[in-house]
Amino acid sequence: MSVGYIDVDADGVVDLDSLMSRLSDDTAIVSVMAANNETGVRQPLDGVSALSKSIIPGGVITHTDAIAAASWVNLATVTATTDMISICAHKIGGPVNSGALVLRGDVTLEAVIPVGDRSEVAAAAPLTWPRPWGWPPLCASR
Repeated sequence: MSVGYIDVDADGVVDLDSLMSRLSDDTAIVSVMAANNETGVRQPLDGVSALSKSIIPGGVITHTDAIAAASWVNLATVTATTDMISICAHKIGGPVNSGALVLRGDVTLEAVIPVGDRSEVAAAAPLTWPRPWGWPPLCASR
């Protein structure tokens, strides 16, 4: 496995030509921040996703780190074409130390650490039950 890096322009926006030149049949995932937490620059996620899916036969999974963007943008709109989205509850008024990887309906991942008898649920650490219950109201408000 290798990691490739994509060029950005002077403002820090992903260079789609650079992305196109790096995509190959060996590309498994393309991951781009939705917005930079220091500069506020928002990335063209729809362009990244469209390009990633058009260049490689069968497409490639796209992921965005939407943690910095979550409190400032409509996540449903910004990430509509993205396969996987990382978010963190404390950025949108929820409890600290609670994050989520949201998958589009047709994307599946194998559970790394099964949670109880539900092998389709994966967790990086044991769940503290009050934290997951805070997610539905937070997400509904976004």
